[in-house]
Amino acid sequence: MKPKRNIRVSVSEDEYGLVREILHKTKGVGRPAKLTELDTLLGEWTNEFPDGDEQVSNHVKVEGKTAILSDIHIGVHDKDALMTALRYMKKEKIETIVLNGDIIDSAALSTHVRNIKPATYLYEVDLAKRFLSNLRTEFPQARILFKEGNHEDRLNRWIHTYATHFEGMVNLKSLLELSKKEIEFVESSQIIKHTGTWIVHGHEMKVSGGVNPARALLLKAFANTIMGHVHKTSASHGRNLNGDFIRAWTTGCLCKLQQAYMPHSHSNHGFAIINEDGEVRNMWVIGTKVEG
Repeated sequence: MKPKRNIRVSVSEDEYGLVREILHKTKGVGRPAKLTELDTLLGEWTNEFPDGDEQVSNHVKVEGKTAILSDIHIGVHDKDALMTALRYMKKEKIETIVLNGDIIDSAALSTHVRNIKPATYLYEVDLAKRFLSNLRTEFPQARILFKEGNHEDRLNRWIHTYATHFEGMVNLKSLLELSKKEIEFVESSQIIKHTGTWIVHGHEMKVSGGVNPARALLLKAFANTIMGHVHKTSASHGRNLNGDFIRAWTTGCLCKLQQAYMPHSHSNHGFAIINEDGEVRNMWVIGTKVEG
């Protein structure tokens, strides 16, 4: 029988308590503490060292028959396309409405070079308040969510650049009186989920346009996802090795298709509906008709 060996291990004063804890846990279980366990111990400072800040809030869940309206761009909105979408939503008895970003154009706060004088920001805010109040009247029982898009983000950027004293005092949620209208505010970095489909505006995913923007979204998200942002109706799908289909969609806009910064584009009017069971219907608005 081999004689027992006593092993001496040098530890710092901070590590002594942790070493005793490991030895206590392994006592009587038929094995001594491994040297590797002792080698990986850190000092007491780890208990007090703070974690980093969380910069993204939890996602928001929605359910029921849901309409997704993106890129209304109030100020350069297309009234006929917008009202056509709303009429169709009433006929469909929509239960949840997601205003999926870029609801306000915020052109006056843009840093892009302009060749025309845009509407004032306060005019757009006033028009948006009227629209949201009437939307609540038309859909009194619906759950309505207002998601910040990259055009809504312009307000925070402008304040941070030119009016830092107003940071934390002036925000879109209060300007639009969303709480008074019982409309939920969804932050720019937050994502919405309906059953098996994620809903994003698009700027959070860093996905831009192209021949088929839904394909770019599919490769970026690797999950069933629908977004606005690109003003274009498109769809893509793929199948993984498990045999599961993954789908992605981009929706059309509800603003003017011809604007000063881009007199011609491949944009189209549209919106989307997600049924109670999760089926996505990506709708086109052509004139005053809805197709899809």
